Amino acid sequence: MKLLKSILGLFFFTAILLSNRTDISAAPAPVSINQEKITDFATEIRIKQDATIDVREMISYDFGIGQKHGIFRDIPLEYTRYGGKYRINISNIAVTNTALQEQMTQLSIVNRNYQRLKIGNPNKTITGLQTYVISYKIENAINFLDGYDELLWNSTGNEWTVPIEKSHVKIWLATSTAEADLKIACYRGSFGSANNCAKAEKIAALNGQVREINFSESFLAPGSGLTVSVAWPTGQISKPDQLRIFLRTVKDNWLMGLPFLAFILMFSLWRRYGRDPLGRGTIVAQFDVPDGLMPAETGVMIDESSDNRDLTAEIVYLATRGYLKITHLSEKILLFDVNDFLFEKLKDDTTGLNHYQENLLESLFRGGRIIKLSELKKHFADNALEIKNQIYASMSQKKLFKNKRPDIIRFLYLILSMAIFFAGIATALEAQSYFSIDAISLTITGIIVIIFGWNMPAKTEKGTLIKEHIEGLKLYLDVAEKDRLDFHNAPEKNAAQFEKLLPYAIALGVENAWSTQFDNIYDTNPSWYHGSNRIFSPSILTDELKGFSTAINASARPKGSGSSHSSGGGFGGGGGGSW
Repeated sequence: MKLLKSILGLFFFTAILLSNRTDISAAPAPVSINQEKITDFATEIRIKQDATIDVREMISYDFGIGQKHGIFRDIPLEYTRYGGKYRINISNIAVTNTALQEQMTQLSIVNRNYQRLKIGNPNKTITGLQTYVISYKIENAINFLDGYDELLWNSTGNEWTVPIEKSHVKIWLATSTAEADLKIACYRGSFGSANNCAKAEKIAALNGQVREINFSESFLAPGSGLTVSVAWPTGQISKPDQLRIFLRTVKDNWLMGLPFLAFILMFSLWRRYGRDPLGRGTIVAQFDVPDGLMPAETGVMIDESSDNRDLTAEIVYLATRGYLKITHLSEKILLFDVNDFLFEKLKDDTTGLNHYQENLLESLFRGGRIIKLSELKKHFADNALEIKNQIYASMSQKKLFKNKRPDIIRFLYLILSMAIFFAGIATALEAQSYFSIDAISLTITGIIVIIFGWNMPAKTEKGTLIKEHIEGLKLYLDVAEKDRLDFHNAPEKNAAQFEKLLPYAIALGVENAWSTQFDNIYDTNPSWYHGSNRIFSPSILTDELKGFSTAINASARPKGSGSSHSSGGGFGGGGGGSW
């Protein structure tokens, strides 16, 4: 019976335990008695006449009951100021205890930007409250502003992983200053906080002169810090000369020199590879095109680029040669005139056309022998790029350019410049400013590369002479009627001359000037064009062709696809922890 009661009692006890399992596991964990903290962080700063500062930090660190070797203190060396990088110099580092006994310290640079002081003996552990006295000298930590100089110093840093129960900062000025001439402020909290600290006090002597300023804060959570600011009238400390400031800025922001290097390099490359040979040096009016050169090739020789204007010129060329007929269509929709063009294929024999002209003719009439320009958007864009490539290839075979195809040369430099631009964007995002010195330097470098790259294609000696000939033809096409009298042996003005050179005038962008010379010559529309007027007018034709060129563009377009005054601002900062 006693055994049975014992078994039953054990059963009920176990059941009670199991029924309360959830409540037991949900109970809050006890607070760790091993929590580390800084009980006191006291900073003393002496501003020197030579614009350096001496810093002394007394850090009372409580390890609790944990067994650690010591602490590490990270001090930033590089800052962002006025959109650029700014580097301070740290020297005369010493670490002792309160009894001035030197502490074992290892110095290293971490993350390329922090001076790390690893304090403690790796063969010895410590516990409880320990006090470390860290002293060092800083250069380049004074802001020289308009009318006054300033020390903006993050005394504790915002990167400690432990709380700071109280912090103090004491600053001694280089010379005594009238209390009214001093500006002081302090900020506490997480990075960017503008909350004022608990105490900011000027210690004035009987004569109203101040040499000492005190700041204090009662508690700082992990990730919070104390930043202090003191400003005094200019002239109390030595200011570096402008040359030294410039050299230091260049040293800290070496990418500033990249645009100069890029300019020298790109100029040298252009001078060696991108300059056209010397031609005759004078432009003489020409009344015909260079032998065997097509309208699109003429346009490329002038601007070294195959564009949609060249395609327009080639289509008009095919029309004037009897391969197709162009009819201008106009209808009024609401209050607007809507223009379109009708293409009619007249013959299939392509004898006498080159490869890209055959491709162009085939691309136009892939949908049938009669087609509207507005309907070409369905397939013409897919062929336009191929046709332009064939134009470049044709010119390459004629050995008109040194470096073969100007579009490829420009494309390579465009890729390089885009890579530089993307690097500038990445740098700006990292610096959180699109106006950082590095980002601006990379942007300027990219612009230099793309400008020189665009001018890098170079003609052969043959190409240079042909370009001068084309410029002479453009001179003839573009002159006014009264100036045409100055040309000797100019050909007679007639319909045949107009139609022969009209495609070249379009490619060279002077079709308006050329067509106005031939008004009143036609009695009827030519066989290759039917316009909106009963009587054909070359000047009206070129006006209508503006809409034609615009439509070609649409059809040939590919289908798409400084120091902040807040907690964490200024110099100093960093943080630390135990190890």
